[in-house]
Amino acid sequence: MRVSRGILGLAVTLMVAPVGIGFAHGGGSMSGGGTTGSTAGSPSRPEEMAKAAYNSGVHSLKEAKEYEADAAKASNPQKSAKALDKAHQYYSKALEQFIDAVSQQPKMYQAWNYIGFANRHLGSYDAALTAYAKALELNPAYPEAIEYRGEAYLGLNKIDEAKEA
Repeated sequence: MRVSRGILGLAVTLMVAPVGIGFAHGGGSMSGGGTTGSTAGSPSRPEEMAKAAYNSGVHSLKEAKEYEADAAKASNPQKSAKALDKAHQYYSKALEQFIDAVSQQPKMYQAWNYIGFANRHLGSYDAALTAYAKALELNPAYPEAIEYRGEAYLGLNKIDEAKEA
C-alpha cells in the first residue's frame, strides 16, 4: 500500500499546492538554509520549510541507495531481501519528504524530479512520469528529469516513448 499512498499524495499535492517560488539550480542538497532575519509567517518561511524537507528527502534517498548496494552484495537471499525492504522504506520516506517540499514550494522542480525518482524506485511508473512532467513543465531543460523520464518509460516497456524522451 505504500506505493498507493505515494500516488495519492502526489495527486493531492497537484490539486491543492499553493503557488510558490522556485529554488536554486541542480540536484542534491539545497544550501543557504540560514535565517534571513524575518519573522515567523513571512514569505520566506515556506521556502525554509521546503528546503528542509528537500534536504531530508535527499538524505533518505542516499540511505535507500546504500541499502540497495548492501542488497546487491548480500551473502544470502534473506539478507538481500531485508536490505531491499529497508531501501523500500527509505524511498517511501523520501517520497513523503519531497511531497512535503512541493506542498510548501510547488515550483521546486528538483523536488518534483525526486518525487518521480522515488516513485520509479517504488515501482509506480505512472506517478513517476507525472512528477517528471511537472519538473519539466517548470524547467524544460532539466537533464535529470529528462533522463529519469526515459527510464520510467523503459520500466513500463514503452520503448518508443523512451527513445522519444
